[in-house]
Amino acid sequence: APPPPPPPPKRRSFLSSVVGRFRRQKSPKSALALGSLSSWSLAKTIPGDEFLRVYTQKSGSKLKLRFHGHTRAGAAHFLALMHEVDLMPSWNAFVPWASVLEGSSDHDELVALAHVNPPWPVPTHHVLVRARLDGPLLRAQRVADLVVSSPDDRDALRQRHAALDRAARERWELPCQHARLRLEQLPPSAEPGGARTSVEALVFVELKDLKFLGRAAALLSAPPQWIVNLVLGLVIPRIWSRYLEATKELDAGGGPYVARVTRDERGVYKRLKRAWRDIT
Repeated sequence: APPPPPPPPKRRSFLSSVVGRFRRQKSPKSALALGSLSSWSLAKTIPGDEFLRVYTQKSGSKLKLRFHGHTRAGAAHFLALMHEVDLMPSWNAFVPWASVLEGSSDHDELVALAHVNPPWPVPTHHVLVRARLDGPLLRAQRVADLVVSSPDDRDALRQRHAALDRAARERWELPCQHARLRLEQLPPSAEPGGARTSVEALVFVELKDLKFLGRAAALLSAPPQWIVNLVLGLVIPRIWSRYLEATKELDAGGGPYVARVTRDERGVYKRLKRAWRDIT
């Protein structure tokens, strides 16, 4: 006699799928292993209640940057300025245009393209990244991680998106090899208006991939000092200043981000606020 047919697969309930997803979430330590600062050198400090410290690390031709700062903005509002990619030009003077090319069904992952106009003498570039949001369901840790990498399927993406094909033909590519952003809720401050969110970030850029440097790029054994000075002395302070201004504007109920956060079509901000018990 033929063997009996296998039983039909059990359908997972909505609750079991949510629980399974929660269990699959990486712990904050494994999701963003920042490690000790012992091998990093403090290169820049922007003082104040909403401070930012920038560290560098020697690693051949890679430019490695590590950031630590505090902000009075809640996690949802801080994240909104990066998550609403097409609104980035409203606060970032180095990004004249940006757009989401593709997004996952659960809206936790997206592919984004941005035009970048760095300060002289660096020519115009484009940046293509894949970003994934981790951790907003981890209530106990009050942590959210944004993981950014360079897509492996850029050729397929270029075939699907005319904007990327045009950018690849007209602009150099600024490769972001790896970047991670961690937002962590701080304990309540005794001082009204005190810092509410801790910001940690890592950015790795392989400078040998900078095509505008020509043949010199292949000979790099360390980041050129003029590039380091440009990033630390001009780019980072200007971006941080405008970022804080934009979050204050959003907290006050103004600016282009208010409608997006309120409408919250992707449900990202609602989940962050619920998980963190955030009042923003």
